[in-house]
Amino acid sequence: MHTHRAIGIFSFSLYTILVVVSLLMPLANNLQAEVATTNGRWRDDIIVDPAISRRCHRLKGHRKDKKLVIQRLAALIVRNHKAMQSTVITEVTAKSILRTNRQKLFEEYHLSKMKLQHIDRKIVRSGCPNIEL
Repeated sequence: MHTHRAIGIFSFSLYTILVVVSLLMPLANNLQAEVATTNGRWRDDIIVDPAISRRCHRLKGHRKDKKLVIQRLAALIVRNHKAMQSTVITEVTAKSILRTNRQKLFEEYHLSKMKLQHIDRKIVRSGCPNIEL
């Protein structure tokens, strides 16, 4: 007796699912057709404030410049490291100058990285479109 009840509940739930799906299919087809017709026009509907665009363009340019500075600093750090390896131990003055130079380069590198993170956060907070970080 319990098996008949379980089969009856199962067939009822299956029937309910079929009814719900058959009711939702036309809605899904209409939505798909609407998306297909408006697929290319959504860019025309977006309102972009010119002041925001200029500010975002300026921030992105500043970020690009800061990235170039970081790359140059990294290259200078590598160059300084090679110079330290090639100097003779007896050249104490040159070694101390290179050590000081390395320390300043590392400080500037880390400071530039922090500034770049600040610029990234500023770009995200300002809501710039087409963010590519």
